[in-house]
Parts: sequence; structure tokens; C-alpha cells
Amino acid sequence: MTTATLTAAQRADLIEIGKDLAACERALASGHTPAISTTPNGRDIRLAPGGFQVQPENDNYWLTVPTIDAAMDAFERPENYRD
Repeated sequence: MTTATLTAAQRADLIEIGKDLAACERALASGHTPAISTTPNGRDIRLAPGGFQVQPENDNYWLTVPTIDAAMDAFERPENYRD
């Protein structure tokens, strides 16, 4: 099994929302991207290697951003996060 390391931003965000850091690291190490929060319309915000993933409000692709706050912003303003 691979070791997954959470970034400092991920650790801070996960602690703030009461998530178990060890469980999150295990999920990432197993290749999972667990849902750790939701957007206002119920879409998942997922933990991913190096950040968080979210689908914009009216689209079906995933954006990866460094923080949960950025995920909420990317949900509403995806144009600011596209490559």
C-alpha cells in the first residue's frame, strides 16, 4: 500500500470540519477520493492527492484545488480555476 501524505492545507481544513486525518490518509493511500463535504446543491467535495476536487455548479468535470474554500469558489466560479 502506498503512503499518502496530506498537505498542511488539507490537514488544517480536515481538522476544521472534524474529519479523522488517519482515515483520510488511509483512503487516499488506497486510491480513493472520499467525499468530505458538499456544495450548496449537494455535489461532493472530495479529498484528492494534493488538494480537494469539486464539480462546478453547472458542469460535469472535476477541478482540483488546494483548499475547501477554494473548492467552494471553484464550484461557483470555475473559470478562475481552469488550466
